[in-house]
Amino acid sequence: MAAESSTGGSQTEIDVDNDFSKYGEDISPAKDGGVRKLVKIEGHVGDKPPIGSKVRVYYSGRLMSGEEFDSNVGKREPFEFEHGKGELT
Repeated sequence: MAAESSTGGSQTEIDVDNDFSKYGEDISPAKDGGVRKLVKIEGHVGDKPPIGSKVRVYYSGRLMSGEEFDSNVGKREPFEFEHGKGELT
C-alpha cells in the first residue's frame, strides 16, 4: 500500500508495505495498514513471559505522519498488564 504524505504543499509517496524498518509490520485484522507495530528494541530469542505474568512497558503511539497521539515514555511508571489475558484489544 503506497500512501501519500503532504507537508507544506509538497507530496511525497511512501511505501509502507516494503519499508518495515521505518513503518513497522501491519498488525491490523484486515491487513489494511490501519495498525502497525514497530519494535525499537527486541528482546532475546525465547524471552517471553509466561501467560498471566504482569508485564510493564513503555510505549508511544504515532500517526504515519510521525505525530504522537499517545505515550507513556518519560513518565514515572510504565504501563502494566497481564500477558496473554486479552486485556489489550
